[in-house]
Amino acid sequence: MKSLTTVRKKSPNYPVEFKIKMVELSHRPDISVAQLAREHGINGVVE
Repeated sequence: MKSLTTVRKKSPNYPVEFKIKMVELSHRPDISVAQLAREHGINGVVE
């Protein structure tokens, strides 16, 4: 009998500089976190 295994995708490792920039941009009143995430190709949901 065959067994199925689940392969979990590894989360990307973003450089610290990128993370800092995203946090700084997220504090701007003229852009939403969802919009910022879309523009940079990242998931806007934080777990």
